[in-house]
Amino acid sequence: MTFFDDEISVEATRSSSCRVDGWYFNGVAICYFGGFTGEDAAFWYATRRPPGPQMRTGIVQRTPAGIRYLGLESGDSIVVVDSIPGGGWARIMQSFDGTPYLWSVPEIFAPEGHWAFGPRLVALGESSRYEIRLRGSSGELRRVLRVSREPEFVTSAQLDSIRSLMGTPASISPKDLALQYLDDVQAGGQIPFFSELRFDDAGRLWVADYVPPRVLLLPDTIWWTVFDRDALPLARVATGRSDNILELGEDHVLLRETDEMDVQRVAMYRIERE
Repeated sequence: MTFFDDEISVEATRSSSCRVDGWYFNGVAICYFGGFTGEDAAFWYATRRPPGPQMRTGIVQRTPAGIRYLGLESGDSIVVVDSIPGGGWARIMQSFDGTPYLWSVPEIFAPEGHWAFGPRLVALGESSRYEIRLRGSSGELRRVLRVSREPEFVTSAQLDSIRSLMGTPASISPKDLALQYLDDVQAGGQIPFFSELRFDDAGRLWVADYVPPRVLLLPDTIWWTVFDRDALPLARVATGRSDNILELGEDHVLLRETDEMDVQRVAMYRIERE
């Protein structure tokens, strides 16, 4: 991983227990950079491919570079959270039976798992319930955000309504592919509480209300609930069907907007509190 400064000059190059050249170690295959906090912790996620070495669970392991980490079994995914090695040392993230290791979080292995990386915190939540855990980059639990809301469930009428939109401009996927995806959705299942987590530069957490996957529909509007740094609700913000949030600043939102003629423009909106 290479870091650049504001002048786009190389500032540092740091290694990781994840390798991106196709070689895999202890079951960790190709890795994808997930993000990092301001406390020198880098986050990676990877898929595991059989056959091959299997990661031993609950046992502190060490990479050839000397980075220690702890793996947890969960489906076909592995998340590795690296410290940043500096010279001949690696930052100790936490202790397991007196042995230093790098932490791995079980919440994000769930099918409904979501995560976001902020300036000081990591947000982890499962959309099957409105509960988001805020952890420091060393893994300690700082705060739990809970919203009391009754769950909603998928109805046959909702599925029929979505099917009627397949093949129209409301759906960007080929009709056959979208219908095949929809066939796996059963009536009676619980609707997730949220779709996405984002942090802005000020450390505020943005939580998007649930919308169907984009493989099915392009929502007309996405509503976000903004929580302040104390996890208290601050505002509700709406973005349009084709809006793409490029940047969440301390006092602004930068959007790429696309109109009905596929003309794109970048707009900046100021965040103000009345």
